[in-house]
Amino acid sequence: MIYADSFVGNEIAAPPDLVRRDFTSPVPTHRLVGGITYLRTGEGWLYLATVIDLCTRMVVGWAISERMTADIVVSALETARGAATWRRARSSTATGGRNTPAGCWPGGPRRTA
Repeated sequence: MIYADSFVGNEIAAPPDLVRRDFTSPVPTHRLVGGITYLRTGEGWLYLATVIDLCTRMVVGWAISERMTADIVVSALETARGAATWRRARSSTATGGRNTPAGCWPGGPRRTA
């Protein structure tokens, strides 16, 4: 797959698909994905970086900035790491040491009709 770079006009190789199009996870924090988007505000543009847990489908980390730099991604990952540490400690206490939050199993969260 080839992507067109609209700023330079050159073709560049696609980034590697590290999850191999498998957007499921057997347990929380096993597989995380993320992205960056921009938001228009009354004072200009803001960039939002998010980290999503593929088991729970929840945003587990995020950061917002006026500039799209690597720092915003690092901040979102640090927020996700802090949230994961808190969830593990809470889950361990509530489940007697088992990290088995309700709704997570191979294939992703349970969906009801």
